[in-house]
Amino acid sequence: MANEAIFDSAAPATEDRNATTVYRQIPISALPLNSTLPCAVHGPDGVKLIAAGIQITDAFLNRLKARNIKKVLVSESAFDKVVPQLTPPSSTSGFACPNCMNSLPLREAANDEWSATWLCKKCNTQFRGHLDPQLAQKCGQNVGILRFPIRKDHLIHPPVAITQAINTMVPKPYAGPERRENTRMRITMPVAAVPLDEFLHPVGQPGMLITRDISVTGIALLHDEPWRPKYMVVELPAVHPHVPLQLVVEVLRCKPIESLYEIAGRFVMRPMV
Repeated sequence: MANEAIFDSAAPATEDRNATTVYRQIPISALPLNSTLPCAVHGPDGVKLIAAGIQITDAFLNRLKARNIKKVLVSESAFDKVVPQLTPPSSTSGFACPNCMNSLPLREAANDEWSATWLCKKCNTQFRGHLDPQLAQKCGQNVGILRFPIRKDHLIHPPVAITQAINTMVPKPYAGPERRENTRMRITMPVAAVPLDEFLHPVGQPGMLITRDISVTGIALLHDEPWRPKYMVVELPAVHPHVPLQLVVEVLRCKPIESLYEIAGRFVMRPMV
């Protein structure tokens, strides 16, 4: 099977070995009833179950169930034609994962536009798509976002004027009792940040901001320009050999503070490695 790339199952033994073929596994419930198949459908063991051009009927699906076949294989190239109802955007339901039928709060992305990469938390299948904020309120827990690619060598470090201004703003240590629910630590260090819109699309140039304080639930940053995106992803440095920590922040305020701007918000998501 050196010329075949298999998705989550064994290769159909009857496929042409002179061509590279990618297969996708789908539940039989995803086969559209009364539709004519554009390609052959194989069982998990690679045996052809139905040929191309044959209509899917109740009798055929019942035979599969009687043989305890719950999933079948179709070629990647014909996948969208076999299960078209899984991929188009909907006003109410977004995507359904083709492997586990998990509801995903995502919308289709055009081939030529940027989109984040998402992971179905039920079966670990990856998708390109856009977050639907309304659907995310219902099933946002079903997906995780993968790490954002941040090219640090393209980022401009904060000018010396910012660090000098920050030094004058560092308060004296507070000696009284902590009244906040989550203790904030005063930490000053540069971090990479990317502004994002409500769909988690980058909406501006990434930059290096300076942390003012951080807690387990949020962060405050300083910059010489105002940042007012809906969200931003920040990347905190890690001790070698660990991967730097990325966190998506919902921006709650941006206000002037002396000669700088304070951009503060709460952590809402941790991109997955």
